Amino acid sequence: MSAPALDVQCAGCEPAGELWRVRWRVRNTGSLALRLRSLDAPHGRFRAAAADHEIDLAPDATAHVELDVRVDVSEEIIENAFLMIRSSYGDERWLTLVRTRVEIADGRPVPRTTAISSQREGFSRDTGGHER
Repeated sequence: MSAPALDVQCAGCEPAGELWRVRWRVRNTGSLALRLRSLDAPHGRFRAAAADHEIDLAPDATAHVELDVRVDVSEEIIENAFLMIRSSYGDERWLTLVRTRVEIADGRPVPRTTAISSQREGFSRDTGGHER
């Protein structure tokens, strides 16, 4: 089975107390339905705890999901921040890494997707990864 194909872009970012509520637009560009299970952002300067979701996405469907992120706005750019999306696709569980470059403009983070790659959960035990 091929990897899930997702298009993930930031759709907005608003203050949420000491955090930033980042809204992501997630589009299933693959040929099978998938289920988004969780999202998190583990980068030290762009960090959010895992947020569980149960969102079904048919092929070509789009969902908007929010994640409250702690952002270090002391510098103008955060390189190699990423969003981790765990999903079920077909009968398998997948991890999709959405690499972003976060620009700080007027004190507001602006994440921009630079690369998306997917691999089966536990990918270090096999070679089922896919990068686009």
